[in-house]
Amino acid sequence: MSIRPIWNKPSLITDWRDEEQEERDTHWTLLFYDLLIVAGVSAISEPFMDVDEDSSSEGLGTQLVPIKHLVSDAIFRFLMIILPWVSQNEYTSVFQDESLAGHIFFFVHLFGIAITAAGCVGGFTEVENYTNLGRGIVVARLGLILQHIRPYIYIPQSRGHCILRCMQQVVIILSTLWSLSWINSLGTFKCLLLFILAWDLLSFPMTLLFKIERMRIHVAAYADRCKELTIIIFGEAIFSVTLKPKLLNSSSENYYIALIMTLWTIFAFALNEFHLLPYPDDHALRRSILFALCWNYTTLVKTVLLLGVSIGIKRVHYLVWAGQNFVDDDTQTILFYGISFSLLSVVLVRSYSFGWGKNSESDDPKLAMLKMGWWFSVSMIALSPCFVDILLVQSYDKVTPLDMLKTTSVLLTILVFVEAFLSVSAASMMGVKLESGHNYLVGSIAERSNTSTYGAVDT
Repeated sequence: MSIRPIWNKPSLITDWRDEEQEERDTHWTLLFYDLLIVAGVSAISEPFMDVDEDSSSEGLGTQLVPIKHLVSDAIFRFLMIILPWVSQNEYTSVFQDESLAGHIFFFVHLFGIAITAAGCVGGFTEVENYTNLGRGIVVARLGLILQHIRPYIYIPQSRGHCILRCMQQVVIILSTLWSLSWINSLGTFKCLLLFILAWDLLSFPMTLLFKIERMRIHVAAYADRCKELTIIIFGEAIFSVTLKPKLLNSSSENYYIALIMTLWTIFAFALNEFHLLPYPDDHALRRSILFALCWNYTTLVKTVLLLGVSIGIKRVHYLVWAGQNFVDDDTQTILFYGISFSLLSVVLVRSYSFGWGKNSESDDPKLAMLKMGWWFSVSMIALSPCFVDILLVQSYDKVTPLDMLKTTSVLLTILVFVEAFLSVSAASMMGVKLESGHNYLVGSIAERSNTSTYGAVDT
């Protein structure tokens, strides 16, 4: 019979002496965490789905509100949920704590995230909305501090790391409490959120500045959790477009066409992101400090862009349900440019592990050309939604919602097949076969480093 220890010693997941890191499955507590992220994304997206009463009264049909005044609020609120998620992901990739005390401290952090998600409901029109979000920030950061106390006590080599992370959260808690005591305007509250954002972003290289002993993360577990945000964010969009009741004047045929196009677009995007993987030793998080920082920052930008894509998808579907024959400029921009820059960020994230198209000296000239063509083709296809919006969509006064969904699904289909063709061609040219059940080999053909294992990189 298994037991649940009340206060056992936490342990390090990896050790500096380990050459190989065992595979780790996502813990059920982190899946529980993901539900709160979905709730937060849903709350943040809701204001973008409001109907523009002015356009409806002018006889223009059902139109959604302009989004320019909503974007900055949405980004700030989203990051107030995601940045603690990143810190928690770091913690669970370094330490393992299955004690009851550890789970209780984790629950405190979860409760803070739930309050933060609740504070994202509606707009920042009342002071009470600011305070709700601020209280969530305080409780969530307090939970992170509590979790780091036990590793500080029982794992001596982690004390510098734990002190640094606790001080990071203490600064945020104190600044939030100080601001909530006198805050009286949206502008003042945004200054607080901007400070928290900057402070969290600076926390990534803090261990370098203070020259403390760096704690090794479980690279695969950390990276997989970051990529799972793609499914979490798109999962909320799938839930919305699948289960939200259709309006009376929408045709059944259009609904199913829109649904299959949307599902394929999301599936193809995930297929592109999860398909090609670097060798574990070549991952950006293990190559160097510079590559690790670039990987973290670009992944964070990609996550924000995915939120925009999710909102754009839901806005297009709303117009399909409403029977509209054209899409407003804001929806076109957020969907096309969101997809384009999200795909481009995936290319950048991959390049930190594979290199930027630099060919090995031993490469056959044809293989070198294929590698360069690989990066060029993928980058151009990633930018193609922008080209479509500029060259085609802007040339017409009206673009139907279904045409937008068809365009995105076609572009993602081209990307998936082009990359599959190039990867198979490269593998065939090198006379190698893909390992059963893995994409490591073909992935690293895109640009595998000639050097051996890189040093482990801190979080």
